[in-house]
Amino acid sequence: MSAHTPGHTCVGFVVGERCGGYTCGRRAKVERGGKWYCLTHDPERVAARAEARSEKWRRERDADHARYARQAAEQTETKRRAACYADLLAACEAAQAAIVAAGMFLPDGDDADRLCATALAELMRASRKAREG
Repeated sequence: MSAHTPGHTCVGFVVGERCGGYTCGRRAKVERGGKWYCLTHDPERVAARAEARSEKWRRERDADHARYARQAAEQTETKRRAACYADLLAACEAAQAAIVAAGMFLPDGDDADRLCATALAELMRASRKAREG
């Protein structure tokens, strides 16, 4: 980078309303490759801004992809659970029927343990089937 010389103007190209574009012409502050540029059109600063913009877009794109993947996984899990609903409902109804057959309450003693074990076994079987399926 050279020191500022009052007589130099920026040779950066501005795309604008006037005839499709024009040379910037502002007072130059840096020299790159034998040409003078203002701070807006300095090739190193332009490249740094472009890289920062690209990095920001990359981060946003990666966040979007992660969000889409998470949503897809959640939808897959929801569909898997929905597919198991009928089996789980049947197991719960069987457990309920076993409890009702016992007289609306669980009696004390071995019968209560047996009925609870039967109901639990049905629920475990349905749960295992859901995980595998």
